[in-house]
Amino acid sequence: MSSERMDGAGGRDIRYYTRLLTGVLARGPDVPDRVDARVDAGLRLEIAHRNGRRLVARVVRYRTGLACWRHTGRLALVVENPSPLDDCLSGWCQSIWSAMRALEERKDANGLVEFVENAEATPSIDLIRSIRQQPVVRLTLRCNARCPFCNAASGASDRAESLPVVSTWLERLRLAGADSVAFSGGEPTLLENLPDHVEAAQKAGFREVTVQTNATTIDESLARRLRDSGLTGALVSFHSHVPAVQQRLMGVRGAYTKALAGIENLLGAGVHVAVSTVVTKLNAAHPEAVVRMLHRRFGNSVPMVFSYCAPEGRARKNLQLLPRLGEVASGLGRALDAAGELGMRASI
Repeated sequence: MSSERMDGAGGRDIRYYTRLLTGVLARGPDVPDRVDARVDAGLRLEIAHRNGRRLVARVVRYRTGLACWRHTGRLALVVENPSPLDDCLSGWCQSIWSAMRALEERKDANGLVEFVENAEATPSIDLIRSIRQQPVVRLTLRCNARCPFCNAASGASDRAESLPVVSTWLERLRLAGADSVAFSGGEPTLLENLPDHVEAAQKAGFREVTVQTNATTIDESLARRLRDSGLTGALVSFHSHVPAVQQRLMGVRGAYTKALAGIENLLGAGVHVAVSTVVTKLNAAHPEAVVRMLHRRFGNSVPMVFSYCAPEGRARKNLQLLPRLGEVASGLGRALDAAGELGMRASI
């Protein structure tokens, strides 16, 4: 078993406590090949086996009412896997929990509790990573945009605007171990009851509640309502620094100005924002300029994720939008270099 990455502040403490909690796994029947640990709203562990099994869990201080896999009284093990655990993963959890219990009987317990409390004071701002891993609940197919590459129609079967139905889904996700969820559409901000869905997710115990949006309808009032309901993050579609191209790729008059205003309103309300840029033939040369424009406007507070225009949904009828991979590669390379130079987070 190897421990190959120890990220975040307090690297020595991370190694020390990770070994105390996971060292026993090396003596079990299913020895993992990799253990990664990082400070991320607690001590976050990612444990992987060569057969594809993977456990994502977080050690935090236990509080009454906290939804967790198991707790010792002072410490809690929160499992983030979106699906039920098999025997192997359950065995790993049992071993980690047993190590946590053993620590409570030693002087190391106070140190670990203090460490995870300090780690919890460093909230997760890795919104891109979170959104990629979290379950997505599609609330509606209604949308105020006409993106020519939209693939939302392919998910028509799971849309639901009814609060009782969505609440049932949220309950099932929590029982399956998920502690983050994203609401998508269509455009979910068109739903008057979106804050109610967000509040239901917050009350169900989700640590992270995000929305996937074009942000063109998010004024200051809605941003505050969503924040007060428990929204922690938003993934905003934004595709070009050229207003005319942004408008063409979204099919919304004034999309450039409206989306930037929506981002400002979300950030002003204290909601984390990440930007999603779909690369098409129309904007294949724009990623670097988008990075620099967003940095000028928002500093390092808005990470970015780029994706390739896939031949799905409306894009199947607009195949002329699909760029050659060679066109995309050079533009994205320059964008990632620019992000690194500016201290922004960007990924593909």
